[in-house]
Amino acid sequence: MIKFVFILLISTFLFAEYSVGDQISTDHQNLAFDVCYGDYDNAQLSLSDFADGNTVIWLNLSASWWGPCWSHLLEEGVVIEYWGNDPRVVILYLLDDINQPYSCQHWGDRGLMDEPIIINDGSANIIYNWFDTDTAYPDNILIDHDMKVYHHEEGYLSPDAINTYIQNMVDNIPVNYLDDIQPIFNTSC
Repeated sequence: MIKFVFILLISTFLFAEYSVGDQISTDHQNLAFDVCYGDYDNAQLSLSDFADGNTVIWLNLSASWWGPCWSHLLEEGVVIEYWGNDPRVVILYLLDDINQPYSCQHWGDRGLMDEPIIINDGSANIIYNWFDTDTAYPDNILIDHDMKVYHHEEGYLSPDAINTYIQNMVDNIPVNYLDDIQPIFNTSC
């Protein structure tokens, strides 16, 4: 009986499914993942690193073996370039099946210098399983300033659509959080 309860707890912890409107649990926010590319201060990253009520996240799930993910990376560079210097926006790529054939370095070098931050959740596909993706890669998850799933789209999402979702999330950050942030550019899409 104890084994059953333990297995149930572990499977719930690792394989919870999040839908639009669900808040990422504190336990999941605190899981650390290896940073395998990008300009980040630590070797590991947790979603809780950005749970300040002031930051939104675009999380792109890709697989190194899937050609469309590789080709979309160049298009998505427009999003990275546009939002890359905005402290309210974090752009993360989760690269699965690393070195089959592309490494994190290959993937990152195809993008902009030190952008995006690429993380690896290992062979367990932890993050992928959180969102119960029914199709193959790519997958786009947008997480708002409250760590709630704002949008989830399986398959390709155009740079214009990504920019619109990010802009909407940024616009929804409460005003009191924006008091200390000076505009660095025109944020209209």
